[in-house]
Amino acid sequence: MKRMTRRIVIAAALSTACWMFASVAVPTSSAWIDKGGASMTLTAVEERPPDLVGPVTPGDGTIFRKPDWKGHGTNPPTPTTSCFTVVIFTTSVEPAPWQVIIETDQPPFNNVPPFTGFQNQIYGEGANYTFAQTDNYALTARYVMTPAPGPEGVSQWASRTTSYTAVVCANTPEPAWQPPGDDTYTQQEPVTLFRNGNQPCVSATVVGHQPFFIGFTVSFNWKTVLGNEVAAGFITPAEYTQWLPYTHWAGAPAGHNAAQGATGNDYLVTLQAYDFNYRNVSSVAPVENAACAY
Repeated sequence: MKRMTRRIVIAAALSTACWMFASVAVPTSSAWIDKGGASMTLTAVEERPPDLVGPVTPGDGTIFRKPDWKGHGTNPPTPTTSCFTVVIFTTSVEPAPWQVIIETDQPPFNNVPPFTGFQNQIYGEGANYTFAQTDNYALTARYVMTPAPGPEGVSQWASRTTSYTAVVCANTPEPAWQPPGDDTYTQQEPVTLFRNGNQPCVSATVVGHQPFFIGFTVSFNWKTVLGNEVAAGFITPAEYTQWLPYTHWAGAPAGHNAAQGATGNDYLVTLQAYDFNYRNVSSVAPVENAACAY
C-alpha cells in the first residue's frame, strides 16, 4: 500500500494539533499566465509522498477495527473537516486504559514538516481525551490519544469484553496532492474533448478511494487525446494542427468545475480546479474538472 502525507493541529484545553504533506519529482514543468492575469507554475508530474501506513491505528494493548470516517455530527466529511469513530477493546481482562496512534502527517490531518506542533484542531466529539506528542514527534509527527485524566478517563477504559466507542474530529488544512493509486484516487478514462465555440476543452472525472479527502490533479497527454479524436473523426486534421501547440488552460463553460493548468514539453497536461471543493476527492462522490486550452 502506498503512503500518503499528512497534517493536523490540536487546540483545546487538552491539546492542539496540525498536519500536511509532500510534493513531487518534476520531469516536466510549464509556467503560464491565464487570460484573467493570474499567473502560476505547474509541474506536469509531482513528487510521490512516502508510503501510507494508516492515519489511525491501535497502540499497545489496544484493539479496534478500521476507523469509520464521517463529517461533524451527521454531515459528510469535507476537505478540511473529518471525524473518525473507533470501537476500542484492550487485551486486559479488566477495564484498562487504551492508546490510539494518530499519524498527523497523513491525510486527513495533513501535517507538514518541520513537525513542531499542530495547526487547527483535533478534539473528542462529546468527550474529552488526552492527546500527547510522542518523544520522536519531530521525526514522526505522531500523536498518542489516551483516555481523559481522572474519573472521566476511568469511565472510558475498555477490556477484552467491554468496549469503549471514541469519536474524534479534526479541523485541518486543505489536503495536499497525492499520486493516483488504489488507495488514493483513480482518474476515469478516457478524458472528454468538447468545444466551447472554437476553443477546445477537456473534462475528466476522478473517483476517490478513501472516506476522507485527498488532493488530486487531472493529468493527460494532449497529443494522445487529439490523435484519438482526429482518428475518430470528431475533430479535423486542421484543428489537430491548430490546437496541439496550445499550452495554456483556464476556465470552463457553465455546468463544469473549472480548472487551470499547463501543457509541458512532452504534451503532458496537469489541471487543478480553482475551487478547493473540486480539487480534493473522497469516496463519497466523484469529482469532475474541466478546462479550455488556448
